[in-house]
Amino acid sequence: MAKRSETWLQTWYRPLTAGLAAIGFSLTTYLTVTHFLGQKAALCNTEGAGCGLVLNSEYAKIFGIPLTVFGAAAYLGLGSLALVSFLWKKPDPKQQQDWQELTGFLLFLRYQRLQEQVRLIKAKSFEVSYEDQKQINALEESMRRLYNDTQKLF
Repeated sequence: MAKRSETWLQTWYRPLTAGLAAIGFSLTTYLTVTHFLGQKAALCNTEGAGCGLVLNSEYAKIFGIPLTVFGAAAYLGLGSLALVSFLWKKPDPKQQQDWQELTGFLLFLRYQRLQEQVRLIKAKSFEVSYEDQKQINALEESMRRLYNDTQKLF
């Protein structure tokens, strides 16, 4: 089956998100700095109205910390996640298949070893004691878990 081509949005949404987050981080950081320095924010020159009124209201703080600090942290986190996911390398399909085959082979060997342990316990005596049966049950449970884990891989 041919690989479906990605649209421009699928290709560039992470860098776009990081760029928008950088703009948001810059603005909220600027507003935070102007708040702590006691300056008026640019483009807020209408006295008694506009963003100056909002930034200095009692609702603009939580526990004495300006909301712009939380906004800057949120934008920083969002931008970081977008950049990390953009820069994260996708695994090579051939290499991933090789690892699956190796893992499957190793799990097969482990399964065979568990079966051999069960055979040895049963061959030890004609009658299987209670302790031996507990050991066999534990081994068979390990074999079931191993089989289920193997099925999840493939």
